[in-house]
Amino acid sequence: MTSNYDSEAHVVIDGEEIPVRATFTVDTVNRWWGGALNSEHTGFAFKLMNGQRASLRMPSGKTAPIAPAGGQLGGTSARFQGSGAPPL
Repeated sequence: MTSNYDSEAHVVIDGEEIPVRATFTVDTVNRWWGGALNSEHTGFAFKLMNGQRASLRMPSGKTAPIAPAGGQLGGTSARFQGSGAPPL
């Protein structure tokens, strides 16, 4: 069984905080994948693809490391892969 999440969040890329809309899936053993990030921030996808360190911070304040996955969808949208426990 899986759960889908769609939420406002922030991505922190090399210390820069960028507001995003995050969608991703979490399974019953607390793995997460299949994420997409959308932002109104110009050049967001480029920054994610070229940053050294990125994390997703949910409205609860919980964070988890992320990495780009599968290339960018556009200048303000990107796919990502979560690492470790999801920030829920």
